[in-house]
Amino acid sequence: MTGLVLFWGRRSCQRLNTEGSAMAIDKRISTKLSRFTEVFNKAREDQANESDTVMFLIKFFEEVLGYDPLGGEITKEVAIKDRRCDFSVVVNTKVQFLVEAKSAGIKVLNAKHIEQAENYASRLPINWVLLTNGLSWYPCQQRPSP
Repeated sequence: MTGLVLFWGRRSCQRLNTEGSAMAIDKRISTKLSRFTEVFNKAREDQANESDTVMFLIKFFEEVLGYDPLGGEITKEVAIKDRRCDFSVVVNTKVQFLVEAKSAGIKVLNAKHIEQAENYASRLPINWVLLTNGLSWYPCQQRPSP
């Protein structure tokens, strides 16, 4: 999870050096990562449903990655044709990426889940969809049309 935090986070992405490799994470971020690792592990043990997992993920994006849900940087239930993605991350009124959550109780995100995330990416002019259950993280990039 730490590597993706460096990639996806507003606060943390500046922690990449010029070669693109990760630098040390400060103690505050490390403490928050540890806390959320415990939260998601407990959610898995308790077989948390998808709705609860989404709630934990939004809190993670707010507290660890620095996105402001009250300021409109996280929007829930993004309409994609006849479906809905769990939430999006918005910066300067532009959707940066979608997040498709699965229950923390699901131990393995399977091909069906990945296909759903890739399908969302292909239906909107968005380059990335992040598929996660809080413990496993799969960034899915929109594939160019042949």
